[in-house]
Amino acid sequence: MHAERIGHGYRVMQQHDMYKKYFLDDQRIHLEACPYSSIMTGAVPLDWKKHPIASWARDKVNFSISRDDPTCFDNTMLSELQLAKDEIGLTPHQLWQCQLNAARSCFLKESEKEPIIAKILAAEPKH
Repeated sequence: MHAERIGHGYRVMQQHDMYKKYFLDDQRIHLEACPYSSIMTGAVPLDWKKHPIASWARDKVNFSISRDDPTCFDNTMLSELQLAKDEIGLTPHQLWQCQLNAARSCFLKESEKEPIIAKILAAEPKH
């Protein structure tokens, strides 16, 4: 697999060998997740506790949370993060890790990423 990022990559959970190889053993591929739209579009079943995001967080997969089509869904980044915390069960530290993953995996030059990553690292929540 030669992708750097996969948006809405929920189907990777259906093939355990691929999930293990590309997302557990080798974490170069970044998965983007949009909790609200994943439910609203039927990409995943309406069972928040079994949402792929819960497994990705538990498995420490390189993924981030984003929002999808705000004009259609009328959502915000805050509402997406709140869903991930309240419904899926992510901890503050797991939400922080998502932000760090996003910064590390974005399509900026390394020199432009560095100050963003430094700010996120400095804001790591205390356990």
